[in-house]
Amino acid sequence: MDSKQAPRAWYNELKTFLLYLGFVKSESDASLFIRKVSNSILYALVYVDDIIITGNHNSEVNQAISSLAGRFLIKDLGNLHFFLGIEVLRTAKGITLSQSKYIHETLSKENMQDCNSAKTPMSATEVPQLNDGTKPTDATRYRRVLFTRPDINFFVNKLSQFMHSPSEVHWKALKRVLRYLQGTIQLALHIQRDNDFKLYMYSDADWAGDVSDRASTTGYICFSAKIL
Repeated sequence: MDSKQAPRAWYNELKTFLLYLGFVKSESDASLFIRKVSNSILYALVYVDDIIITGNHNSEVNQAISSLAGRFLIKDLGNLHFFLGIEVLRTAKGITLSQSKYIHETLSKENMQDCNSAKTPMSATEVPQLNDGTKPTDATRYRRVLFTRPDINFFVNKLSQFMHSPSEVHWKALKRVLRYLQGTIQLALHIQRDNDFKLYMYSDADWAGDVSDRASTTGYICFSAKIL
């Protein structure tokens, strides 16, 4: 088999087995599988060969892990502590999701661990554009540094528009995001046990606000369990 086809073949093999176990693939996320039986619910989140399995009954979780172990060679790492750059910390009150470790590592790789922090992720007066006339920069490095965190989603989305051919101006804007993260490295999501897990969403849009091509931009705010 062509090595380029191996990841897809593995995903299809795993998906077929999860469906056999009674899971249903999420319509909005191909990496998420859900199984509901009576008052039991089970989730399996897949990233290549890393899988998170969780649910509201430990017995169902353990049974799913045993089923996977009977079909594939797996290693059970126990309770989740780190996944895709996100630290998972359990307390008596609930769960905290933090990216402080990943931010530290990224700042260190870019020699920015002692940089001056920025109060906002992006300048209100220096908005990145597609054709700004400055020299191109390393696209691979640019893509590697692009970050994720709920409070910088809009800015990452904006800077992602220039991934194929970033310029010096785009790199400067990306470094400002890193400076903002350096000053807010302690921010994390705190999910309490007694939170009401309802979704609340609000949206709005501008009109032809993009100075590069006059495209409109939609924005939204999503609250999960009253957490932004």
